[in-house]
Amino acid sequence: MFVALARGLPARMTVRAEGELAAYPTRALGLAALTGALRRVVERPVSYVNASAIARQRGMILSEESTPESEEYLLRVGLTGSVGGRTVTVAGTMGRKGPLLVEILGHEVELPLSQHMLIVRNEDVPGVIGRIGTFMGELGVNIANMVVGRAPGSRVAAMMGLNLDQPLTDDQVEEVRRLEGIEDAVAVEL
Repeated sequence: MFVALARGLPARMTVRAEGELAAYPTRALGLAALTGALRRVVERPVSYVNASAIARQRGMILSEESTPESEEYLLRVGLTGSVGGRTVTVAGTMGRKGPLLVEILGHEVELPLSQHMLIVRNEDVPGVIGRIGTFMGELGVNIANMVVGRAPGSRVAAMMGLNLDQPLTDDQVEEVRRLEGIEDAVAVEL
């Protein structure tokens, strides 16, 4: 999820464990995040055994933080890094029905993870959600779930996370980006 939203790997990625996770060593969590991120951009096989060496070869640094404090969740894992001068943050937790994204690019959401996802940054104005729904309907793509969220303290920018029943093509994602009120859209395949 981080690599898809960042559109690449950061030079430094920070993994932050909050809440109950802070009682445990974070090395395995950091290694899992690093392995997952590298698998999205490296051609050769990446495993827990070679991920640290591949990251060093690419000049990438992994840092790990933990705190017993977590404002809303028993446990929360976050990834932060800068790519192309833009800071990207994603965070997740476990919900009753499985893993949830709870922060995307500074926006608070509770989006279940699914195989086909669309993350949309948009103006916080009437009609944008309707345009997305209409466009997906025209494509014949079912929206299984949709959540919306604002960045804390902002009434200007908003975020939509959609779980879709099928993947979108690159051309379809580009069409989403051209809809009125849409600032950016990223399709994520897990």
